[in-house]
Amino acid sequence: MPAGLALISGRHPRFLPKIEDADLVAGDTAEITLELEPNRETAAVLAKQLEVSGTATLYGIYFDTDRAELKPESEAMLVQLQALLAERPSLRLVVAGHTDSEGTEAHNQDLAERRSRAVVAWLIARRVAAGRLEPVGFGESQPVADNRSPQGRALNRRVEIREAGR
Repeated sequence: MPAGLALISGRHPRFLPKIEDADLVAGDTAEITLELEPNRETAAVLAKQLEVSGTATLYGIYFDTDRAELKPESEAMLVQLQALLAERPSLRLVVAGHTDSEGTEAHNQDLAERRSRAVVAWLIARRVAAGRLEPVGFGESQPVADNRSPQGRALNRRVEIREAGR
């Protein structure tokens, strides 16, 4: 970029946009870090879903096929879940992993459990008390769509939250 005042902006659908400026000097480099804050609207939507139906589906959490490591694209939804827990310090959640029916029932059960534990571990690493979170896996036992189509299988691969004790 040429020397002078530069405006750097960052935006993401689940975060509030942010703009930083830098006065660039010819021949020098500048480093800008944009820390986006969660858009509380998504956390509010999750809270409303929990209030109305007792459960909320987090389709914004992603894993590679047959893996339990969270993909980077999951962070936006995880930050919203973290914000919900920060706004409601007495809230305790069951974090439920679900899979499609590809593979054996036992394998899918194990995979669902590992995925729910990965979500809980992410939250605990960000100072959410472990006692507020209960990971469970349901494997392929609670489909929400037909597993015979790719679209149905995609809907069945999900993480849900529900208020503990409800």
